[in-house]
Amino acid sequence: MIFTMLFEELEKLDATHCLVVLDEIDAIGNDDDILYKLPRANDNGNVANTAVGVIGISNDFTFRDNLSARVKDSLCDEEIHFPPYDANKLGNILKQRASEAFHDTTVQEREDGEFELSSGILEDDVIPLCAAFAAQDSGSARQALKLLYKAGDMARDEGSERISEGHVRNADEVVERDKVREELSRLPTQSKLTLYGLLLLEEGVLPAKRNRIYERYVLAAKRIDAEVRTDRTIHDRLSQLTLKGFLDVREQNKGPKGGSYYEYEFSIRADLVGDVLQEDGRIQELFEGTDGSMTLDSF
Repeated sequence: MIFTMLFEELEKLDATHCLVVLDEIDAIGNDDDILYKLPRANDNGNVANTAVGVIGISNDFTFRDNLSARVKDSLCDEEIHFPPYDANKLGNILKQRASEAFHDTTVQEREDGEFELSSGILEDDVIPLCAAFAAQDSGSARQALKLLYKAGDMARDEGSERISEGHVRNADEVVERDKVREELSRLPTQSKLTLYGLLLLEEGVLPAKRNRIYERYVLAAKRIDAEVRTDRTIHDRLSQLTLKGFLDVREQNKGPKGGSYYEYEFSIRADLVGDVLQEDGRIQELFEGTDGSMTLDSF
């Protein structure tokens, strides 16, 4: 039904070509029918008078690996890679936006294509520092703009007449914390239960071996009637959480008798993890009645 409506609208176009642009195409998940039907719309006779093409935009370079075989055959795609912005390019973007966002701030484009900023409220090192922080992290213009916005927001809250390097550094901490919160909140339930297993370990016990974490994970999963995964699966979860920067891992080698094993601990603040987990409607049940004390006795 949906595709019939789409093809009917494409047929109504008074155009020789139509490009369908799908931003963040990796969010399409397992339902990739649209990537099969659109490229074949002309060959299958669904659209006769307009040539149809697809542009997909994604930050996930492995996205195509998860597509079904029939979709891969249909796409015949060509990849165009756009590298992240460097600090200089981010600086030029920020200068242009700053001239629109802040009063007593103007920008001029020089003959060499660079931009020159004049501001009565932005100290000289504010734009370069915002650009440098964003370039070192992801090269994202969105992140650089968010950092500049937050620095201005903090300066306004303080009643400061100028935005300084100090505001940028404080804003960077807040933006980074918000980013971690967002990443944590988007984790699947099994990953959150794994993190809760670490939270359950008494203070002073971390770093902890995988088997100790798994024991507490099992208790938490059973309490909320979640499927209990195998020890190996949770080991994979721990590895994924480490790659995301939520956990630190260290290898211990106790020789021929003790063997070698890995120990895990939080690389971010445990209280931040707890706060985010409590915002999950299902995981929240694990915190009820604990008064902030999460030990095995809580169960």
